[in-house]
Amino acid sequence: MFGRLEDLINNTISLEVNRVMQDIFKSDDLLTAIIVDLNTEDQLFRGTDATGKTLSSIGGAYSFRTVEEKRRKGQPFDRVTLKDTGDFYKSFNVDIQPKFIQIVADFFKENQDLRERWGDNLAGLDDKSREELKEELIPRLTEYVTRQMFHA
Repeated sequence: MFGRLEDLINNTISLEVNRVMQDIFKSDDLLTAIIVDLNTEDQLFRGTDATGKTLSSIGGAYSFRTVEEKRRKGQPFDRVTLKDTGDFYKSFNVDIQPKFIQIVADFFKENQDLRERWGDNLAGLDDKSREELKEELIPRLTEYVTRQMFHA
């Protein structure tokens, strides 16, 4: 009598959270691109790290020479963005592991580790970005679970 309902419940119960999240992230390039964009074009370009601290409060403001160079290029100079050529931002990627995802990047620029001056929290999402990611993730998670429940 309850065979189909029992199957749905058992399928739902058998889902492993870590595997579900890994499947979603590995199958959705747009989702990983959103993570990178939130980290770079939103947070860093806004001048903040993953904890919400301004980069200038960590490593100081840009030098006069850098401000003049940024002004000449038409780039923001009122905050530290760590975006000059764009190579640093382009180096960001998402490493999907079984129990976590990690944002990785090439922190070495001109033979210097950017983390030495600007701190260890350049790669990572702040609270605002995590909320935005959650809004993107919930529909994907709902679709995945629904698909597993009815097609497993």
